[in-house]
Amino acid sequence: MNRDEAKYILSVFHLGGQDVEDPQFREALELSKQDPVLGAWFANEQAIDARISQKFTAFPVPAELTTRLFAARKIIPARAWWQRPAWERAAACLLLVLVLSGWLLHSAGRPRFTEFRTFVADSAAQLEHLDLLSTNLAEVRQWLQERNAPSDFVVPAGIHGRPSIGCRKFSWNGRPIGLVCFKIDKVGTAHLFVMNRATLRHAPGANPEFALSNNGVATASWSKDQRIYVLAGKMDERQLRRLLKS
Repeated sequence: MNRDEAKYILSVFHLGGQDVEDPQFREALELSKQDPVLGAWFANEQAIDARISQKFTAFPVPAELTTRLFAARKIIPARAWWQRPAWERAAACLLLVLVLSGWLLHSAGRPRFTEFRTFVADSAAQLEHLDLLSTNLAEVRQWLQERNAPSDFVVPAGIHGRPSIGCRKFSWNGRPIGLVCFKIDKVGTAHLFVMNRATLRHAPGANPEFALSNNGVATASWSKDQRIYVLAGKMDERQLRRLLKS
């Protein structure tokens, strides 16, 4: 047995150790003890399997699942996993690993909402210019749309009807961000940041979440449909709440 053959066999080795007495697995295990490269590979595979197993245990199991499975078993008898050919078990495990790895990588690749909120507060505090100066909100939407930035935003009730100052497009972590600014009497400038909800983890819900950054910028954050909104400005929470309500 060579290293590649041993990898093929050990790729379906059960975490619980039920395969230790199987002659085919035993030979591959012995080789992994003698071959440092194979041994390192097998240790890594077992670590990945353990992490995947932990992920599975985190998902709640529906109470009726057992009943459904036994009902299906009466209709279509299923072979136990140890009765299936090794290549079937290897293919099934490989498919599972690929699916879960893709899901984990996709999730890990998305930044957290709190990181975006920090970016918003810093940008609002240091904003030096807008890309487009316009009091016409329709013109602002068209400008953002032409640059693939979110343009279908919903203006908060307390700002609705007020003329905009202008807008700007940001690119944050490779994601387009739309910014629309409004001049609010006796308060200052309100900065409305909009981005795609699917690109962030732990997005806020429909009810606004309020926060105050270290640089004195207050933020109100919420989600609506497929968008995340963050309204920011150098004002207090009470003033922000007024802008969110009619």
